[in-house]
Amino acid sequence: MKNLSALIFTDLDGTFLDNNNFSFGKNFDIAQNLIASGHFVIFNSSKTFVEIDKLFNYHQIKFPIICETGGGIYIPYELSDDHEPFNNSYNTIYEATKISVIKDQITDICDDFKDEMKFFNDLIHDDKIKLSGLDSDGVILASQRVFSTLFVWSSSEARLMELSNILKKINIRIIKGARFFHLCSNFDKGTAMQKTINKFKDTYADRDFVTVALGDSSNDYEMLKIADYPCVVKSHGNKNLHYSALPEKTIFSSISAPNGWSECIEKVLSKLGAS
Repeated sequence: MKNLSALIFTDLDGTFLDNNNFSFGKNFDIAQNLIASGHFVIFNSSKTFVEIDKLFNYHQIKFPIICETGGGIYIPYELSDDHEPFNNSYNTIYEATKISVIKDQITDICDDFKDEMKFFNDLIHDDKIKLSGLDSDGVILASQRVFSTLFVWSSSEARLMELSNILKKINIRIIKGARFFHLCSNFDKGTAMQKTINKFKDTYADRDFVTVALGDSSNDYEMLKIADYPCVVKSHGNKNLHYSALPEKTIFSSISAPNGWSECIEKVLSKLGAS
């Protein structure tokens, strides 16, 4: 009989971290304990690679990273040694089309909507801080996007849908996050999660895996719907979720992050122990 391990995919802001002050409670300790028990924790976030890597370096840890809502997948070289090295610490599993490749197309199309949207990188520094909730250094790291670009929208849902439909014709999509809209090529957290699952199954053929996904907002839906144990952490981002579209087996926390994350983990571990 194969050993059973959980692949735990987690969003960061509003899920693992408090959405306002970015506190993490005991979650890094819990994540380390999960790894010591033979499980894997994978951060699946809209944050940039450099934002997540800085967080890891501060805590002197290394976990697999899915950044920019699925744009890039990087696994510490200790866990995977058969792909292109990245940043001396990670191996590259997948990279989507870089935003620089499609920037001109985006600019041309969005020019007709220029009075209804503002790109994050076009905002003044103080407005970036205000809208993101990040400090000055954090804003600089958040601006270093490789696979996506952020914008704020000030017009109607109908106009947003009109823009979305035009962009879809050239395989560019809009993803709604908790604070910003994201423009990117045709990827999301769910497709990146599936690529990562396949990689772990290939690498650890002696194990059986169950999948866990933890999120709080609409851009987490694609990973929640394919997980064996989908979990929603209570947050203001929940207002963007279509609850009727979530799997019936979804686990909900009664409190917000960071403690809501650990609450969901406890519930999942309880179910795994009973199965």
